Amino acid sequence: MSNDIKKRNGRPFKLDSSVMIIAVATDGEENGIELDKAADTMNQGIVYRKAGRFHEAENAYQDALKIYRTIPDTELDQARCTMNLGNVYLQTGRVDEAKSVYKDAFKVFRSIPDAELDQARCTMNLGNVYLETDRFQEAENAFRYALKIFCSLPDTELEQVACLANMSSCHKEKGQISQARFCAQMSLALCKSLPLEATMEFSSVCHWVLESIAET
Repeated sequence: MSNDIKKRNGRPFKLDSSVMIIAVATDGEENGIELDKAADTMNQGIVYRKAGRFHEAENAYQDALKIYRTIPDTELDQARCTMNLGNVYLQTGRVDEAKSVYKDAFKVFRSIPDAELDQARCTMNLGNVYLETDRFQEAENAFRYALKIFCSLPDTELEQVACLANMSSCHKEKGQISQARFCAQMSLALCKSLPLEATMEFSSVCHWVLESIAET
């Protein structure tokens, strides 16, 4: 998971919420070789993206997606690959493309049983698109939707921290001081149970929000 915080007009916000590495078990399946090839290609895209080699990451995700589309019953893998592609678009400022592919991936995740975690992560990423483009109400709605799912799933404390931190920023930008303070404090409280290095950027957002509203 990337926790990059960038500044825009003095306001910190989080980009690129989560990238999932897909492990494919072949177990002698007829399409096992192609499945492994697709997974390896997508995982290479993740490596490229984390290294800031976005053009190569985009190409890898596109190549993996082409392979997955030739293999039956890979809709979940296709959606995950599509979401990863959206992360590249978001990090390179192509917000309209990011929004489009996130929405495409979300529709698939919502139609697949037991894909709630993917659905929540995709919605959180979509919230980042709205946050970056100053559509604060839509961003808040997306983060709130994702948070509700994360709270129902185990081992998602970091994702909950991210949603609450970003919601606090949304509320602050809308002038909703008490809600901004509440979300920031809740996020910081959750941070205490997680490693410092994993939550540093989120806690920075929360402290920035609290400092900003203290000055109003």
